[in-house]
Amino acid sequence: MIAPPAVPRIATAADALAVTLNETGRVDIDHLAELLDSDPATVLAQLGETVFRNPSTEAWETDDAYLSGSVRTKLALAEAASVRDPHYARNVAALRLVQPEDLRPSDITARLGAPWIPPADIEAFAAEVMSTETQVRHTVEIAVWSVETAP
Repeated sequence: MIAPPAVPRIATAADALAVTLNETGRVDIDHLAELLDSDPATVLAQLGETVFRNPSTEAWETDDAYLSGSVRTKLALAEAASVRDPHYARNVAALRLVQPEDLRPSDITARLGAPWIPPADIEAFAAEVMSTETQVRHTVEIAVWSVETAP
């Protein structure tokens, strides 16, 4: 026997958010307010840092969605948006906390023959490090490199 789905118990804004995400697949502040029999401003205050309004789409997003991905680009957009609307200052503060550390040149390694290194760079490397003139060709379609040295 298949039982009907249980009616969710909604006691907090977090419960209402989970139900709304399950029902609509997005953060819908008006629906959250309806479920909590409250107004949207109160619901947003209760949710705190668990939702953010994306300045590029004007849609509300969960913190895990908003504070991931291209966070450097999102920070630039949030900073620009906070100039015209101070409500985005909280986005800026949260995004600054999740910025990745910049890599130092010593943190980056590349193997000779990596497909993203242009042949001209390999030629320059050979000339500088080995004092050898080379002609490097890379056939991308079959992943073949050929290196010829000058006599």
